[in-house]
Amino acid sequence: MKQSGIFQSNFRSTVERRITRTALLAVLLGVTLSGGLAQATNAFIKDKERGWFWYEDPIIPEEEEEQPIPEIPPPPPAETAEKKEVEPEKPKMFSVVWLREQLPKLRERAIDDPSKKNVRTYLYAQRVMMDKADNFSNTWRRVVMTDPLLDENNRFPFATGFRAVSLRARSASQDKVMKMISEEAGIFYRAQTFMPANDR
Repeated sequence: MKQSGIFQSNFRSTVERRITRTALLAVLLGVTLSGGLAQATNAFIKDKERGWFWYEDPIIPEEEEEQPIPEIPPPPPAETAEKKEVEPEKPKMFSVVWLREQLPKLRERAIDDPSKKNVRTYLYAQRVMMDKADNFSNTWRRVVMTDPLLDENNRFPFATGFRAVSLRARSASQDKVMKMISEEAGIFYRAQTFMPANDR
């Protein structure tokens, strides 16, 4: 008797949970569908005479006739204004342009006067340039590895197995193209016997 009582209470609680879930789902579904249906029916009722597949060309505003704008003559140049020479903007310090200009000068100074200061200055400038080149090289490598359109391994594989397959496919394609060309064109070779290369 005790077992049947436990079974009945478990069964009742399971049935009650299922009924509650089903009722909740029905209410949520009804609310969702009624809102969407109301929106759809309102839109259809407003323009029901147009039908379901109605298409209307967009309205293009008519362009107004443009009246030519009268040209205003430029003011006469002031005679008192002096022409100032514009100095070219100097490159930023330690930029590639600056280093390209300064490295030869620093090297020449270090060669002409090989003091510790001059040699050290040249070596530091060269180190900065080498670091910039190294950073550029590392970034270049990362970009190439992450972009399949720039990766040369995708154009022609470096791995031995894939390389052999790729070479065979390329050779087969070349043979196919040569066969197509040979049906419509030919190659003529004319040799002259007095040429030294033909004696071999």
